[in-house]
Amino acid sequence: MTDDRAADDRAADDRAADDRAADEQATERPEPDTRPAADNTAAPPPPAPADSPDTTPLAYRVVRGGLWVLASSYWSIGFGFVINIVLTRLLAPEDYGVFA
Repeated sequence: MTDDRAADDRAADDRAADDRAADEQATERPEPDTRPAADNTAAPPPPAPADSPDTTPLAYRVVRGGLWVLASSYWSIGFGFVINIVLTRLLAPEDYGVFA
């Protein structure tokens, strides 16, 4: 029986050594991370442009749009008048009558 008991003691010692090794591995601390920390803070949104529709008064936008329409109308009338004068100079009188 002494041999059985000695084998049991050796097995118990082996199990204890395995348990100690497992405990040591569990309590080992990982090496500290030396990389710089990531910046997890979100940047604030950029400010709205000064002439965005949210900040420009409606009356100002209406006046500005009206001035663009007025300018385009005068441009169209003026350009048509100039083209008419050029065609008058280029076309013969009988051809201009057909054009008119």
